[in-house]
Amino acid sequence: MAINFADGSTQNHGGKIVQITHYQLDSVIYFNINSGGGYVIGGASSGLTISPKSSSNRIIIMGNIATSENNINGGLKWLLNGSTLLSGTVIWDVVTSSTYIGGSTAYTNGWNTADNSTGCSSQYGVGPCPINLITKSGLSLPSTCYFSLYAQTGSDTQVYINRQRNNNGGRGVSVLHAIEVEDS
Repeated sequence: MAINFADGSTQNHGGKIVQITHYQLDSVIYFNINSGGGYVIGGASSGLTISPKSSSNRIIIMGNIATSENNINGGLKWLLNGSTLLSGTVIWDVVTSSTYIGGSTAYTNGWNTADNSTGCSSQYGVGPCPINLITKSGLSLPSTCYFSLYAQTGSDTQVYINRQRNNNGGRGVSVLHAIEVEDS
């Protein structure tokens, strides 16, 4: 597909949007774990869902998670069908490379390794934490993609979604979109 400009020039481009799916989370989540890891939003076969029209296309994840002052002590990861890998390849174009605590298990293929805050640095606030990720080019996507947020802890971890840390009534709503685009 090409864009034709008024001066007669043409620019070829890819990345046509194929479809968009929507995921709204308005329930309150308090996630607390002392070791290992666990799903914060979704699971291996639940969460933000899209069924690609072509396995060679790419998926963009965009949106905002409403969160309070968290205590991550490790890393947060966006998983595709329960993993950060697809056929042995990291699914995201950009990943984290260090963490406050938890070592490489926490940060490898991670999305955010902030120690105490991802969107709001107050226990009385609920703020947006933006998500903008795109799958790597050249992956062969599964017929159904479930994107979920996973916490890998190095020690005591608490994540607050759609609520204040002190839980005195303040709430938020989290909204995510999966956008399938043609790989150029």
